[in-house]
Amino acid sequence: MKDMFLNWFTKKYGPSPEQVAWSQQMEAALFTKAEKLPFVVSRQILLLLPKEKFFQWKTAWESGMKAPPLACDPMRDRMKFACAYLIEHPESDEALQALVRQHRKYFLDSFVEGHAPKSRWPWVPTVDEFPQWFDIELVAAPHDLVAGPIQKLPDESAALMRATHELQALPREDQS
Repeated sequence: MKDMFLNWFTKKYGPSPEQVAWSQQMEAALFTKAEKLPFVVSRQILLLLPKEKFFQWKTAWESGMKAPPLACDPMRDRMKFACAYLIEHPESDEALQALVRQHRKYFLDSFVEGHAPKSRWPWVPTVDEFPQWFDIELVAAPHDLVAGPIQKLPDESAALMRATHELQALPREDQS
């Protein structure tokens, strides 16, 4: 009965000063505890996951090397070979597809640098071929478990790979 009266009284006249003070104390305590918890990063993770076609190519490429190819199980090794990228939350599937088209060359450069010199890759997928080689998955709101700030470093490997590829594409003068 007392709870019903308090609910009616609060609805009619608003919270009492004691309720306001208690609410403010609880808010301060929760905020203090929340500061000690991991932060949620205001980005999503885009995972670039290789498909069967990538593993077939990888096995064929490695079989041409002096060392025997590493055995790969595409379903088991997809996460092992995946690349992760922090992106803004896409507003729609169309926005996500536009982002993938816009950054496809960088995705390839950063993905390839771990497997072989890009000059040795027999293909560069077009936008239409990209889904045959890679799946795109989104992971929502990663949690930052590190106390310090996020450090941003340039992707020197991908930049070097792109510069090398562009230099190789330049016409050469005959040195006769």
